[in-house]
Amino acid sequence: MSTINERIQSVVTFTGLSKTGFGRKINLSQSMVSKLCSGAATPSERTISDICRVFKINEEWLLSGSGEMVDYAAKEADLLSVFSQVLPDSQLKEDFIQALARVPDSFLPTLLQRFINEAEEEYLSSNKKVPDATNTQD
Repeated sequence: MSTINERIQSVVTFTGLSKTGFGRKINLSQSMVSKLCSGAATPSERTISDICRVFKINEEWLLSGSGEMVDYAAKEADLLSVFSQVLPDSQLKEDFIQALARVPDSFLPTLLQRFINEAEEEYLSSNKKVPDATNTQD
């Protein structure tokens, strides 16, 4: 079975961040992240809590290796708060958020940009002008 240090390395890899970038998100230096990943240091309770909160990691998995790495319920709650304003209440919204929560965070910007591009193309192909968001009137 893997150690907590190996699981922290897995989280770093999963996020797609460098150790420096990962550390910045949880207020640790790159050298401390390296020590945590290599086993040269043991994470504090605060570090474990920060990793789980910031990266939506299942604390049980991080501590023991059991369960799934990602806390999908936490990711879904965050996504619901974002998308509830633009998606109507429906089963489609729930299905969309559940699927999106399972996409690795490192891929979300690319996925969302593709979604925006395709929506704009669809809108333009229907011979309608895309509203200019920079020129809004009250």
